Amino acid sequence: MNLYALLVGINDYPGGNALHQCVNDVGKMKTYLTGIADHFEDICIKTLTDAEATRPRVIEQFQTLFGQASNDDVALFYFSGHGAQEETAGRFPEEHDGALETLVCYAEGMLGTGQMLANKELRYLLHQLPNDPHLVTVIDACHSGDVVRAFQPEEVDSDSIRRITGVFEAREYDQFIFHDDQDVHTADGRLRIPFKNHVHLGACLASEASWEDSQGGVFTRYLLHLLKEVRNQVSYADIGTWAKISMKQVTKKQQSPIVTVQGKGALTARSAWLNLVDEEALAFPSGVLKRNPKLGWIYSRGSILGVRPKMTVLADFGDGKDTPLQVKEVGLDHAIVDMPSDLIDDLEDVRDKTFPARTEHSTFSRLKLLLNPIDHEPGSVARIRGLIEARAAAHGDVEITGVINRTSEENGAPAPVAADGVVLDNPDFQVNFFNGFVYFSLPDQDFQPLAEQIRLDAKNMDGTFSDQLQAFIKWHHFLTLTNPGKDYVKCPLDIQVECHEDTLTKPDERVFRVAPKAERSRSNRRYQTLKVTVTNTSRERLFVGVLVMTSDMGISADPFNNKVIEFQPGESKVFHDHEDSETWVFLEPYQEVYNWKEEWIYYKFIYNNHEDFTATLTSPEYLQEGLDPPLTHVDEARGVRRPGDRHEEVKRKWGTWDIRIELANDTFNRLSGELEHNLSAYVEDDDLAPFITELYFDIRYDGSSFKPFPRHNAQETAEAARGGFVLDTVNRIYGNARKRRFRRQRRTAPVAIAEGDSWFLFPKPGVRDTLDYLMDVYHLLSLAAAGDEVINYIEQGDLLREVRTHRPDYVLISGGGNDILGAGVAKFLNKDVTAGTVAEDFVNEVEFNKQMDALVEAYRMFFREIKALQSDIVIFIHGYDYIRSDPPEDVIRNGWVAKHMIAAGITDPAHRGLIITYIVDAFNTLMESLAGEHDHVRYVDHRGTVENYEWMDEIHPNNVGYRKVANNFLRAMAAERD
Repeated sequence: MNLYALLVGINDYPGGNALHQCVNDVGKMKTYLTGIADHFEDICIKTLTDAEATRPRVIEQFQTLFGQASNDDVALFYFSGHGAQEETAGRFPEEHDGALETLVCYAEGMLGTGQMLANKELRYLLHQLPNDPHLVTVIDACHSGDVVRAFQPEEVDSDSIRRITGVFEAREYDQFIFHDDQDVHTADGRLRIPFKNHVHLGACLASEASWEDSQGGVFTRYLLHLLKEVRNQVSYADIGTWAKISMKQVTKKQQSPIVTVQGKGALTARSAWLNLVDEEALAFPSGVLKRNPKLGWIYSRGSILGVRPKMTVLADFGDGKDTPLQVKEVGLDHAIVDMPSDLIDDLEDVRDKTFPARTEHSTFSRLKLLLNPIDHEPGSVARIRGLIEARAAAHGDVEITGVINRTSEENGAPAPVAADGVVLDNPDFQVNFFNGFVYFSLPDQDFQPLAEQIRLDAKNMDGTFSDQLQAFIKWHHFLTLTNPGKDYVKCPLDIQVECHEDTLTKPDERVFRVAPKAERSRSNRRYQTLKVTVTNTSRERLFVGVLVMTSDMGISADPFNNKVIEFQPGESKVFHDHEDSETWVFLEPYQEVYNWKEEWIYYKFIYNNHEDFTATLTSPEYLQEGLDPPLTHVDEARGVRRPGDRHEEVKRKWGTWDIRIELANDTFNRLSGELEHNLSAYVEDDDLAPFITELYFDIRYDGSSFKPFPRHNAQETAEAARGGFVLDTVNRIYGNARKRRFRRQRRTAPVAIAEGDSWFLFPKPGVRDTLDYLMDVYHLLSLAAAGDEVINYIEQGDLLREVRTHRPDYVLISGGGNDILGAGVAKFLNKDVTAGTVAEDFVNEVEFNKQMDALVEAYRMFFREIKALQSDIVIFIHGYDYIRSDPPEDVIRNGWVAKHMIAAGITDPAHRGLIITYIVDAFNTLMESLAGEHDHVRYVDHRGTVENYEWMDEIHPNNVGYRKVANNFLRAMAAERD
């Protein structure tokens, strides 16, 4: 890694505009860079001072020197001298104040535009570099903090200000270095110079002065002091924070250093200064305490991060102990703490140091989470709950406000309840447990993850979940951020959102709904383009920052190019005018797949009337990358007084406002796009198929088996899709989820293997069947499948194979219900019998006994084969309870038994009750008899267990009923262990 540095310093300006310390600043910066030469393979430092620093010479050296820098090198441009402004003559409409910011190069005679190097020319020089080195610009001059906009300068009479007052007339266009480059001109005549990824350090805002004194440029001195203090181990974000609190009100008038990251690339606010160390080695903590020469001790967090007066700050003054200090005054992005006099005396020798500091509790607002165990995963739920509660205890920024209890509901209707049984309302997000995953979603959107689902058996589950939790906490804090003092009764900004297709509706001031364009983007995404204009409608100057808060929990400051913008009264600015002035909103493919009703993003505006807060806005405390998406199948100022003057008595105010942009999903509730194209792949994917099933299909019984019925699609699409969602797919995805749970469990309890029908596996999220409860006690492998018949157990051979592999303590078999209480019941009913007093009047006993005999042979075969494999094993079998003879009409229509009886002419519920009692008793007698024939088989009787109101449908208990059935097994198995 090589270092290329171009250092420019100019004292010798004509016309009474001379400066005194700029050349010295260059010397100090060169000495500093020479002192860190050991960090580079080679360094090349070029200095241009006074007469050497003409505009052509600066441009030439810039191109020649930095043109040598490779992607692995570091390039630093430093300028110390005058800054000025130049009229645009209407050429650059994005410059809303009508002025360009410029660096004033050397020239003999009167000052004029011939010496100006405009901000857009500097951007062009950067853009033209052939490679992408670690690129840094440091400008210690007036107007240096902004390379996009400025304001009409204030007249200041002082020899120590690095500014040429007034605004120079516009030069001819052919005097700009980019005038003949057609690549940077658009068809509409606008100039488009892409931003080169680099970090910019400016001594002050565009509207402020940069000061020097007898020791040199104030900003340069403070910067070099910081680098010495932290031994160069500092990020650009930390430089911005440190400079802001150190230099606050130090100069005659407010000078606010600014650090911004321009363009997209490897360089970010977290990057290390001049790439001298790895990011992991950076020394600055997120919160610091620093002595300011004028204001006292300043803590680097303020109202934006929730700091309030009288809050306790814990500082480490080098002894490893937390010294409590009280906040006495709070600003937008800093706080002043009360430092006891005895402590000040102790710190006399280290008052220029920076110390780590933090608040006792998190400054984030509290995030309310609802735990939603769709699948019964008690171990995993407890583990995730522990992570959340540990975070709450340490930071106080999150709470679990309820858990959806799926074991106490009636009729299969779960309700969210808190620990004390109070019904929960208004959680911020849900944490769901489904199909072997844990994931976040919006409330009541159980199957629409907001970020990548986390496997419950992943080795790094705790870390991944904690990282996602942190992202949700930060995102929620900034969305809900408001000023509790309510400085602004009404938002002083007017926000206009325009849509070219004229599909925009504005139901209120905070929600803007748009439809996507008819065509898709080149990346095959639905999208819309908007124009967002912000106007200061107040009578005072405002500093405005905006955060983009996306549905993947990303937070960025892109609309204003990662800066806080100074708005004069009546001034307007368009989002992204540093690029193309269009805001793009995309509907991502995963949002179509997971059936989102709309994509949504928020713009969070933060504003105040007294100071820039770019250093905070661009720090890692604010910004975060969006989380990985959910799993999908992949195919490849007029009269305005300036509160910066300490002598002004201006009420300092701040506030927030947010708007929501919604892009409608015009494929909502339809199998279309990527999902339709790749449907077979989704169906075959055990991770994704359960989500697709729940979002687009109802699993119902169609008279012969469980099948999915499309909820919303047009019939032709539904018929095309239905074939993939046959019963074996439904059973496979739910069965495999249970197998994964079996593999996750530690083998600390007795091992059981279960084969069976829908009393052992009911394929619907939220339904806890018999095995769900047994798995709380036993290490149980489920082979069950809804709709299965005993003959299938033999043909598949899974039960014997798994017994041979796992050597279980117990085997459980549930079979026969589908043979005698399913569609098979029609085989042994006498037709058109409308009256009778006993069951035999309605039942063809010969046909019924044939069914029973087939079951006997199948069970005996299993008893023999299992005994041969493992002599000490115990097998549990069972009969069924008396199912409902009088279910509601909608249950009968899609049911199992009653509709076949009615079809045979048996319409009286009492007659149906006789038949059901006969069948259930006969089957239980058979099971009890079979168990008596074998010393290793036990029979469990469930008759009279499930109350009439504890049936979910015609033959399946609800969760309460299933729990009672499971308790019968648990008692029998416990007796065996005793």
